[in-house]
Amino acid sequence: MSITYESNEHASIVSSFGQDFGVGFEKVAKIYSPDADGNCGYRAISMAIYGNQNSWKEVKEQVLKTYQKYKDTLYANRVEDSDIFEKSLSCNLSPCPIQYWFNTTGCPQIAADAFVRSIVVFSKTSFNGKPFKTSNFFAPLASEPTNYPVINILLDHNHFYLIETARTKIGRPVKFPIPVLNPYHKALVKRNSTLCARDYSIYNCNCIY
Repeated sequence: MSITYESNEHASIVSSFGQDFGVGFEKVAKIYSPDADGNCGYRAISMAIYGNQNSWKEVKEQVLKTYQKYKDTLYANRVEDSDIFEKSLSCNLSPCPIQYWFNTTGCPQIAADAFVRSIVVFSKTSFNGKPFKTSNFFAPLASEPTNYPVINILLDHNHFYLIETARTKIGRPVKFPIPVLNPYHKALVKRNSTLCARDYSIYNCNCIY
């Protein structure tokens, strides 16, 4: 088995991820578990971008700048309360209050735009006492994605993990099952045609993921 993890307490996470989302163990190189201080979502992104989890404040700063740049265009009506959302991105507390945690809808999209990297969120939570599993693909809206691999993060019962894909013999990331595209992506591209020159979700799915 090629998956590695930091301690035996994460063994069940490793096993269930493959079962829940149809990803063979051989397709995963590592699963990283950042500190569980309420900033784990931003820490997971930091690990993917900077190679360590400690630059999570920089991640929040870049996400905030990107949100402020596009909040009246790309993100108009996509955030329930703009002031609270901006406050959450300005919060550098550790531990972080629950209302300021990384969410699975707006945050991944804005992070994808901020770092020009597509992001996939695998989510396993509970709804009415039953397991609820989703996987969503967030492609940058206004800029062509870089050739860096897709960032895969897993939310498993209130904690985010970073998933590192295995590589082929020639060094390319192996392919995971293609998740569901962010349901708002097409509408946002159409509504903001001046900013969104192309639909980069098509490019990313075909060429990178």
